Amino acid sequence: MNKIILDMDPGVDDAQAIMVALSIPTVQIIGITCCHGNVPLENILKNTLRILKVCNKLDIPVYRGCGKPLLGRTIHASDYHGKDGLGDEPDPDAPGLDLLQGRKAPQALVKMIKQHAGEVSLVATAPLTNLAVAVQLDPNISKKLKALYIMGGNTQSRGNTTVCGEFNFVADPEAAYIVLDRFTCPTYIAPWEFTCKSSLPWSFCEDWLSAQTPKAAFMNKISNLSMEKAKSKDYKEKETTEGCGFNPCDVYALVAAVDDAFILESEEVSVLSFHQFKRAKRSDSTGRGVPDVGGGDRGAGGDKHPRHDGGGLHGRAEEETQGLHHEESGLEEAEAAVESFSQVEGVGIENSSLLLYSFLKKNFISEITRPYEGLALCVWLLKVCSWMLLHSRAPAAADVGQSSSSRMKKKVIIDVDTGVDDAQAIMVALGDPRVEVLGITCCFGNTPVENVLKNTLRVLKVCNRLDIPVFCGCSEPLLAHKRHAGDYHGKDGMGDVPDPDAPGLELLQKKRGVPAMVKLINQNAGEVSLVATAPLTNLAVAVQLDPNISKKLKALYIMGGNTDSRGNTTVCGEFNFVADPEAAFVVLDRYTCPTYIAPWEFSCRNSLPWSFCERWLSQNSEKALFMKNITSLSMEKAQSADYQKEIIAGKGFNSCDTYAMAAAIDDSFITESDEVAVTVELEGKFTRGMMVLDYMELLKKKHKAIVMKTVDLERLKMMFMNSLK
Repeated sequence: MNKIILDMDPGVDDAQAIMVALSIPTVQIIGITCCHGNVPLENILKNTLRILKVCNKLDIPVYRGCGKPLLGRTIHASDYHGKDGLGDEPDPDAPGLDLLQGRKAPQALVKMIKQHAGEVSLVATAPLTNLAVAVQLDPNISKKLKALYIMGGNTQSRGNTTVCGEFNFVADPEAAYIVLDRFTCPTYIAPWEFTCKSSLPWSFCEDWLSAQTPKAAFMNKISNLSMEKAKSKDYKEKETTEGCGFNPCDVYALVAAVDDAFILESEEVSVLSFHQFKRAKRSDSTGRGVPDVGGGDRGAGGDKHPRHDGGGLHGRAEEETQGLHHEESGLEEAEAAVESFSQVEGVGIENSSLLLYSFLKKNFISEITRPYEGLALCVWLLKVCSWMLLHSRAPAAADVGQSSSSRMKKKVIIDVDTGVDDAQAIMVALGDPRVEVLGITCCFGNTPVENVLKNTLRVLKVCNRLDIPVFCGCSEPLLAHKRHAGDYHGKDGMGDVPDPDAPGLELLQKKRGVPAMVKLINQNAGEVSLVATAPLTNLAVAVQLDPNISKKLKALYIMGGNTDSRGNTTVCGEFNFVADPEAAFVVLDRYTCPTYIAPWEFSCRNSLPWSFCERWLSQNSEKALFMKNITSLSMEKAQSADYQKEIIAGKGFNSCDTYAMAAAIDDSFITESDEVAVTVELEGKFTRGMMVLDYMELLKKKHKAIVMKTVDLERLKMMFMNSLK
């Protein structure tokens, strides 16, 4: 059996691809994930269910995916596919969206691929946003794929959406770049020019659609508009490259996945999606696929097995995070089982009479009418019950007998890249009786994510709070080169002080950081604040999984960015924003909850005097000894001549991340601030990653952030002292 997962944006040609797959007895569709693209996501979901209904295959699970691209504006192709994506043909009996699975598409992709590791191929005929988010959730998923088949990109600089860009790549250039860079499985690409050269003759289309079946009638109706468009002079002269006929673009990728003999000629070449880290001003070539060849003509065909050298296409050293990404807990498996409980395969389903596209070049119809019967009874309920009994978590001792006052604590989720200042922020939170830490999500940053996880557990151990759940988040930025801050924090992130008794990574939660963040926010909607002291990658991916999470946050507190064009990592860039500028852009653009920012220059001006630091670290406690050991390197660095080039004012120790935490804990901590719209520069040679403050209101952004200027240092000192008691 040929197992496939379909990632789609139906679309007439997506509909054709789905129906071809369903007509082949040797193909098993594990699931369909939906993404923004030809039309808005809501229409795409409806269209997918309509297609499955006409094929009598509503048992196939369908998942809601990303509704927007990673960065750019959303574009659609309704002029070709119709405003609804299927030719604007009314369907009063269309299935309802209640048939969708509860799990989000990127998470479903990760789960399905892991469940069928080495056996399943992924066919992607939409913008590649779902895949880009999925590889952030699990960097190793491409190693578990049998192969990846993509319809998208172009080879001869001939666009169908921009001057040089094909629709799927232009609709999310950053996602295309990530997928072509990080998916290292065998990869086959059906580019735009190739599909034009392989168009179906109109005479064949007439024969194909004349079949007397409900499916043919359905296809006839939904294809009318696109076929009329394809025959127009405007379309033939401006969009197609050659050939005369109907171009079912997405079908070519599908057939290549199900028929090894389909591809007759191809080129094997490294490819990348051309992008210039732009947002406001997009070049005409943004989203164009770039083959990495020495020259010569490009033959029709797909790209096969893109080469990934040791450093990757943009010089990134691949970091293995084996062992850090686990299967979800038994309780999560039970929830998934509940989602699947009502799925029963149909009985006596007549196979599709649509042709097998693998025979297209022979120009004839191969009608397959092969009735079969099968019954797969669901036994998920038994599984649910057993999982509940075996894996339901008993309440922790700290949870028993909570008073009403404890339930009034300020709930926080902390997103960190533990470093020294992150450790201080965590300990400040744990030392304050007003705070309840719901969970800690970890991200690459000051040090690689594996060290971040170890460091976080070390901090919790010394505070006797290993009951707090810790989750492994993103190990790489969305697009940027990975960078760390080992010169300041130490190579391990905590001063390079050995700790032979450090807790093991088996204490980590099995749920991944981003889904955990989304779940915690939803479970505590309107009550929880998010304190982000790392590169904002986890937050950027989270808002793709759930575009509404910012509405459920009480507030967001960020340490990052800068206000006076004074950098500590690049000429004009602060570390957290420079480490993932695209993620910072997404968060400042899409999180509309009350947002408080502690920028670099502000933290310099509010440094802690050295005399206080001596008193703080001289306390007689295990915590104070721990803090003294891990801060030795950074405090030495902070007093060096080189570091004085980074700070802009004041002498003392700058515990950057703690300012964001203190603001989340104490509403009266901020004494002066600016309320202003902010964004992040993505394009500049020297200013990439710099925070931009729109005092002139030229960006016309409704949401404004509160940028800290001065704070009550005496309150901060008190928090610091309490954190080590």
